[in-house]
Amino acid sequence: MNAARRATASERVATRILLLRHGQSEWNSLGRWQGRADIGLSALGRQQAAEAGAALLAGQRTETPIGSVWTSTLARAHETARILAGVLGVEPVRPDERLVETDAGPWQGLTHHEIHDQWPGYLDDHRRPVGFEPLEHVVERAVGVLVDIAAAGGVGRPLAITHAGIIRTLIRCTGLADAPVPNLTGWLFDVTGDEVVPVGAVDPGAATIDRRSTTPTLG
Repeated sequence: MNAARRATASERVATRILLLRHGQSEWNSLGRWQGRADIGLSALGRQQAAEAGAALLAGQRTETPIGSVWTSTLARAHETARILAGVLGVEPVRPDERLVETDAGPWQGLTHHEIHDQWPGYLDDHRRPVGFEPLEHVVERAVGVLVDIAAAGGVGRPLAITHAGIIRTLIRCTGLADAPVPNLTGWLFDVTGDEVVPVGAVDPGAATIDRRSTTPTLG
């Protein structure tokens, strides 16, 4: 194989990245939309992170091991990442602001019912108020950070701890149907050059404690 053909083959090799939503936060437990609010994990959220880390570690006997851990800079994600990295023995945790949650604007801190009362019909019609981060901006930064994580290289599979809004946006922008992303679940994405392709949903702790949020909140 000549040099040109080797380069072409190399360019086709995808980097598979695991994106997980953080553990339950204090506001998740209250059903509040978080957006950029910097809310920490609940006790259950820390337990979820520890159990997900143990499940990922056990899975490395048959799956590609986690080689690097990236995270949103918000506390609920960063704490989740630190717990997972500690269990997996992967350091350091690498923060990146592009992994932060979608800015919910005036909906930040409100419950589902409060949004329904103050913006009738918006949630049902998938509309967003003035001040909510535009979809195009979320897609641009989410794709950009995955491309950069893939380009960083290294041994093993990259793991990125982010938020439900980011994962759901990446799923929708590739033409797949929207779906809930409970705490400590996520998706695998293949990144080739600047192309990001969803591979499938992942639930590392499916056999342990319940990870599903009781209300569809952003965060």
